[in-house]
Amino acid sequence: MDEAKIRKLTRGLRDVAQKFVTKDALDVSVVYMAYMLHRNSIENGRYLTPYDLLCSRENLPDDVAVYVKGLEFADYWPELAPFIIQYSNQDFVDAVDYMSANIVNNPMEAGTPNGICQLTVSLLELKRGDHILDVGSGGGNFLMHAIETPKSECIGIDTNPFAVMISQLRLAIKKETLTNPAVSVIRGDIFDKIRPESGLFEIGLSRKVFSNYPFVARAKALGAAATNFIETLGQKLNLRKKVYSSDWLFNGLLCDLMGNKGRAVAIMSAGSTWKENDEEVRGAVVASGLVECVIELPAGAIPGTAVNTCLIVFSHGNKTVRFVNANQIGTKSRTSVIFNDYDVQQILEMCKSATPISKEDLAPCGYCILPSRITTNNELSSKKMRSDTKIKVLGDFCKLSRGAIFSSADFEITESNEETGMRYLKPANIIEGEIVGEMANIDLSKLNRKVNENLYCAKEQTLVMTKYGSPTRIAIVRDSKQKLLVNSNLYMLNVDQAIALPDYVKLFLESSHGQSLIKKTLVGSVMQSIDQKLFMSIPVPLPSLNEQKSFVKKYMVIKAQLDKYKAMAEEIRTKANQLVDEEMGV
Repeated sequence: MDEAKIRKLTRGLRDVAQKFVTKDALDVSVVYMAYMLHRNSIENGRYLTPYDLLCSRENLPDDVAVYVKGLEFADYWPELAPFIIQYSNQDFVDAVDYMSANIVNNPMEAGTPNGICQLTVSLLELKRGDHILDVGSGGGNFLMHAIETPKSECIGIDTNPFAVMISQLRLAIKKETLTNPAVSVIRGDIFDKIRPESGLFEIGLSRKVFSNYPFVARAKALGAAATNFIETLGQKLNLRKKVYSSDWLFNGLLCDLMGNKGRAVAIMSAGSTWKENDEEVRGAVVASGLVECVIELPAGAIPGTAVNTCLIVFSHGNKTVRFVNANQIGTKSRTSVIFNDYDVQQILEMCKSATPISKEDLAPCGYCILPSRITTNNELSSKKMRSDTKIKVLGDFCKLSRGAIFSSADFEITESNEETGMRYLKPANIIEGEIVGEMANIDLSKLNRKVNENLYCAKEQTLVMTKYGSPTRIAIVRDSKQKLLVNSNLYMLNVDQAIALPDYVKLFLESSHGQSLIKKTLVGSVMQSIDQKLFMSIPVPLPSLNEQKSFVKKYMVIKAQLDKYKAMAEEIRTKANQLVDEEMGV
């Protein structure tokens, strides 16, 4: 496709259309005009009126023909005649595809890119005779690929009337070169159409299902039919909660639609793969053996949205789940990431070679299924480690709590110039693994509310660590003579010392591997913070207590040498500054 030439063509068609149609019908009218010019070309000019071209019903459904009559194309058909001379039939076909791919009135209705359509076709394992369903088919991008499956039956469904019409036009062109294709696109709400009385979808039929559904929406905001399906899904999966994201409502629907031997693939928001609000329904779907694979896509893989996304593959009888982090694959353009044939093949190879993780191993981290956040014992087991070293997640031997919510007004009221026996610990006091600097005296008796000292004051041997940002700064409370009231921007980690030494845990978390694991627990786009549940699922290698003591002792010897050299360096730096001052006479 000569994109510059096609852009010029579509701009010209738009200039004609905007003289005759309202703004909301402008884009779809341009697509119709390109289709009309294409039909005129293949008919060798035999038909010279839009009614002859569009209402012959050779390829177009009745509802499309009715819509075309309402647009009164006859009024501006003469203005389209010059385009027949300037452009070829292939240009008109390319213009239909180009406009279909670039019409994004609502970012949540962005079309599925060709590379992801190709990847999905392979993941669905489409084969001869399949029943294929596209839920939220939009402009028909996926259907354009799926229709090439021999002897298959393809159905698309979408609520957007313009999207349905555009996809019908595209498929009408596609049908011109295919033998007996069985494909239809329906306008309607899938949750309404799946009711038995609709007679549209045969219950229990095995299908290959795809959906690029509208994510990051409340499930109950999708209408009465969707609300009824929430009840149905809750009963099937024994869910207590009835409030979760639309992603998992649609995922549950796809699992229903694929039947007992089918497969399904969905594009979902990355947030719904780990956020706590969806934990129950996510865990139920995973535990039911319905999740086969999760592929994390790069930012910008889906045009029109800044939401990070994943491809999730559903099938039956899965005892394990495979995870593929493909967020660095693809070619970045100004606004998006494009997958070429090599990228698609690379991701498919990664799917085959990915290490399966059991459903049981996903439970401790709240059934988080985002590949870049997956932290399992396998990561540590694959490293060179003694066979007698046990691996436990932090939640097995530690308790995590957050510091006190203490406003600036609270601080002004309680700050004291006298010794009170209590100091206020802030993130700024944690530097290079130690608690340093001035800490204000706090008198909680001046506060007009009760602060639970047992809960918010760090005890001796408690690890305190920063909640926000990376790298995470960590220190151990050594002095028990005075109480330390911990700021809310800090976490406190209390270690069961019958299992692990606080110093050993601190050194592990401060290591490059420990920091990389902590980084996987960060959530948020602007101000990233540690997610408590994900953090407590971090696996830690635990040798015997004696071996931990030996390791800490060796480290302390090295640290003492490091501190000595730091002091020497500081002394030399001071002398150098003094020398400069003396020589320059300042």
